[in-house]
Amino acid sequence: MKLSLLVPCFNEEKSIEACIQSCLLQIRKFDEIVFVDDCSTDGTPDILAAHATLGHIITKRTESNTGNKSTAQEFGLRFVTGDVVVTTDADTFYRRDRKEFPKGRSRGCCRSCKKFGL
Repeated sequence: MKLSLLVPCFNEEKSIEACIQSCLLQIRKFDEIVFVDDCSTDGTPDILAAHATLGHIITKRTESNTGNKSTAQEFGLRFVTGDVVVTTDADTFYRRDRKEFPKGRSRGCCRSCKKFGL
């Protein structure tokens, strides 16, 4: 099962580095992390470019500012290839065990979980 993370962002230079690091440090690694820059005017594009060069993330930029997180997410969906897509905000930081199932949670709680053996 390929797990993708989609993160729309706009002018997040103060939080984006911590977001990227928290995503990279997960116990169950994302198979791809796609950031959609909604035409940021601060240092966000430079931070994303540095990580993209290292191969940590994929970055895509909208042609013009959409002014809307869901539109930026919709744009980004064209570029994700995972079986399961997780979305988050660029100012969100995950605990290291965020994608682990809590003890006692029943597996196969829905059709998607059953299909992917979760």
